[in-house]
Amino acid sequence: DGRALYCVAALAVMLEAETGAQTFYEAHDDDICCVGVHKGGRYVATGQIASAFSGTSPWLSVWDPATGRELSRIGWVVDERDGSERAGSARGGGVASAAAASNSVPASELPVTARPPADAVSSTRLSYRPFYSRSICAVDFSPDGALLIAVGTDDQHTIGVWDWRRRQLLVAAPALQARPPGIHQLAVAPAAEGATSIF
Repeated sequence: DGRALYCVAALAVMLEAETGAQTFYEAHDDDICCVGVHKGGRYVATGQIASAFSGTSPWLSVWDPATGRELSRIGWVVDERDGSERAGSARGGGVASAAAASNSVPASELPVTARPPADAVSSTRLSYRPFYSRSICAVDFSPDGALLIAVGTDDQHTIGVWDWRRRQLLVAAPALQARPPGIHQLAVAPAAEGATSIF
């Protein structure tokens, strides 16, 4: 559609090729490390690294490139561990250890666009923990735009499949045991009827 999207540090820039006009997306507080654009250009997802400056874990922002409005912020999951599990997993080394390194927070302390809808949770007293550690190295939308798939830079390159509108993690699985970043790109394509392939 004649627009280009590029990122500089924590800023996403939309450039109108014909006029040279630029618009900026400024929701991030540290470097943007991955970008995914839905095939129709209706949604953009940008992921950021963990921020030493603000003390935040990596997260993804889904936004509307036409308005620059954030639609959803994802990267937190319900913390179902008790205190002893949190302390033990912080020494463990995988996704759980990275997530446990940051304290759990109540939903009220998450950014408004990161809070699950009221009908998506059974209790307002739930605590949330970061899902990703270090950063997010690749992101893409499902062909219908309903799901967001993102890969973290933990040692297992954990894949998270998210219902980004409800801000819920649907599936998590290790992708690759390698020195990060072992994955640099992600493409999601329709496969057989009702199925999706991740490359």
